[in-house]
Amino acid sequence: MSTKQSSNPMAVVMALLSLPATLLHELTHAVVSAPFADTLAVVVEPRGMHASVAVDWRDDAPDWGLVLAHYAPMLAGLFAAAAVSIHWVVSGGRLPQSTVGWAKLAIAAVSWGIYVTPSEDDRDLDREGGA
Repeated sequence: MSTKQSSNPMAVVMALLSLPATLLHELTHAVVSAPFADTLAVVVEPRGMHASVAVDWRDDAPDWGLVLAHYAPMLAGLFAAAAVSIHWVVSGGRLPQSTVGWAKLAIAAVSWGIYVTPSEDDRDLDREGGA
């Protein structure tokens, strides 16, 4: 997710709220990219409320490794969703009983959506720039 610095107060609030999920998304790229990289860096720009990963891929990095690194947050998020869903069904499948419970569920769902959604850079599978 790329959120440039803005004077719009709502955009600033939304960027602040999405930064933890965005940072976790980028850290997932970094962890999965590490075996295929000569160097990598996680860049966090607090004033711009932006996080990204810069990867210098090894020359012999396999194409499947690049694809895996680019789509790692989506794959990890889908596996996590499957595990949570199975646990929910096995434990009785109860829904929240209060407004606070529904609010927590909504926040978790939005954060999950931010985490798993591949950015335009994630879908660009070239060896230049990042994961």
